[in-house]
Amino acid sequence: MNELAEFLGRYQPFSGATPEELDSLAGLASVLTFQPGAAILVEDGPVSPGAYVVRSGAVELVHDDEVVDVLDVGEAFGHPSMLTGRAPAFTVRARETSEVILIPAEAAVRRPCGPTATSAY
Repeated sequence: MNELAEFLGRYQPFSGATPEELDSLAGLASVLTFQPGAAILVEDGPVSPGAYVVRSGAVELVHDDEVVDVLDVGEAFGHPSMLTGRAPAFTVRARETSEVILIPAEAAVRRPCGPTATSAY
């Protein structure tokens, strides 16, 4: 298993994935770097292209120009917009220099692994 796959496997919702699923996700993922203040997603903007996971640094969730939460390493965002097809409810911006993993929507939807496993990562 490669380093990116191992990283994803340490955090929810990926911790239940098999090594093969993690390798597949990691192979399709992109690692993006954002400088402090850079917008990753924009409130009421375009639908998220996938699920994001903070790899290093931290990102802020901003609503009406107010920071409402800070996400740290291993935390995910963008999936509600991706899954609903609706604009993001928050602007997500880098709080500090941050690396985020983008898992494209097509890959972020978990393939059934058992009789009831149909949720998204």
